[in-house]
Amino acid sequence: MIHPVTLPPLAGSRPAAAALLAGLPADLSGDEVAVLCRDLLTGSPSFADELVRQLAVERNAGRVVLVGAEDAFERYVRDAARDHAVAERVATRGGHAAAQ
Repeated sequence: MIHPVTLPPLAGSRPAAAALLAGLPADLSGDEVAVLCRDLLTGSPSFADELVRQLAVERNAGRVVLVGAEDAFERYVRDAARDHAVAERVATRGGHAAAQ
């Protein structure tokens, strides 16, 4: 199953990331989460870290795919995935300009 999550224009805090993901199942084992970044103007490293922690670590998503992320946010997510040892389950598709 694929679960879409659309990021808001401003993604700046851990609580904001947690609130955004509150509606997803607690167990995402084997599922893919498509993180849609088309509306994202700016995102922080802490938001990216919480996103990765919640999805790939806590909820065990089989795959987290960032769609249309700008370079800086993509880098934050990749760094968080590496730090949490889940880099093999995090992917990106298309840059911000491609998603417009």
